Formats: sequence, structure tokens, C-alpha cells
Amino acid sequence: MRAAGFDLLSLANNHLGDYGDRALRQTLSRFRSTKIDTVGAGRNLSAARRPVVLDRDGVRVGFLAVDSIGESPAATRTRAGTNRLDMPPRTGPLDRSALGRISSDIRQLNKRVDVVVVMTHWGTQYTHRPEPSQRLAARALADAGADLVIGGHPHWVQGWEMAGSTVVVHSLGNFIFDMDFQTKTREGVFLEIVLWGDTVKAVEPVPYLIDDTFSPLPVRGDRAQGILDDIWDTSRGPFAPTS
Repeated sequence: MRAAGFDLLSLANNHLGDYGDRALRQTLSRFRSTKIDTVGAGRNLSAARRPVVLDRDGVRVGFLAVDSIGESPAATRTRAGTNRLDMPPRTGPLDRSALGRISSDIRQLNKRVDVVVVMTHWGTQYTHRPEPSQRLAARALADAGADLVIGGHPHWVQGWEMAGSTVVVHSLGNFIFDMDFQTKTREGVFLEIVLWGDTVKAVEPVPYLIDDTFSPLPVRGDRAQGILDDIWDTSRGPFAPTS
């Protein structure tokens, strides 16, 4: 991952706890030893809530991450796990107390940085259409000061929208994954984001296809356009189709 250029990873997901508490803690330790920053999980809730700030060319970008799917344990004062925000469809009704806590963390982070990015693990699998709960939570995160809300988990790309001046990307699709039983699970986008100081000037999706070795390779032409069409068809506001 370091050789590929990764500086930071979100660990707020429903598979972090697949092999139990010992393996979860070992994962956290190994990332620390390789000096790759992580957000969204930790040895306790305080660590799972902790943001990471990256400074690039004088622009300070702050990152937080939340998990709304479950399966991995939710971090507590004494238990390792993810920064949990319970919400439909997997973890019950929207936990407004947790949403308030996360919003407070965003407001505090916003005082320290130029741009705030919140990475969310949410939504329903195998659909391009975001859940109403995603839109509701995204609005709260935006109101708290998030400049970008970038989601994952559905395994398919999902629509974009604006929450005020905040760009909300509901799902990027899979990236490196062995789901080769569907066309849509082998498609995704990464984002090229242009920042000028404290302003998000551009967010551009770059489509890719996961090949037979489970590597994501950028695509062009009709295949790329098909991936983008799946995004825009379920988007709102300036990203929605005009015809």
C-alpha cells in the first residue's frame, strides 16, 4: 500500500472485525508500524473518533470516518472497534445521539483545517440508489462543516448530490475486491479532487474496471460512460441527468 502511494485508509467497515478482537487489534498495530494513517477505528472509541490531518502544499485536509453497517464491533471506552453511526438499513433507526457526537467532531476538526472529508460506510448492497437515511445523515455532516462526504459499502456506484455546498458521493463502488459474479461489482470510480486553499474547486470521477486478477484498471469510451451513467441516473441537483 505504501508503494502504491496510500497515505491514509478508512477502517470504518463491516469486515474489520471478521477474525475477532485479537486480529482487529493486530490490524491497527500493523498499520501504525508501517506509518499508514487510519481513521474510523481504534482500540477504543476515543481512538476511533480521532481524525487525521494531512498537510499538502500548505493545505490542511482533515479526515474522519464512520461505519453504519455493523458486524464489526462498535468501539466503546474499553473495546476496540469502529466509529459507529447506527442507521438504516443495517443497524436500526438513525442514532441521533451518535450523529450529534460525530457532528461535534466535525465542527472541532473544521477549526483546525482547510477542508474536511468524511468517509462513510453505509447503504444497501447491489443498488445504485442511495437510501433516504444516507441523504439525511449527509445533510447533518454537511451542516457540521464537512466539505466532502464520500461513501462506500454498496459494492455498486451510487448517485451524487449537493448538501448545501458539500459534495456527497454516496458510493464509489468496489476497488480491489474478488466479487466477480456481477458486472456491477467489478466497476467503480476513484475521485480526482482539486482544492484551492479551503475551497473544493472540482471533483471528477475516474471510472475503472476490476480485471480477472482483481486489479482496478481505468477504462475509457463506452464502458466508462456506462459506469458514469449509473452514477448520474441516481444523482440529484447539478449532477442529475438533464434529458
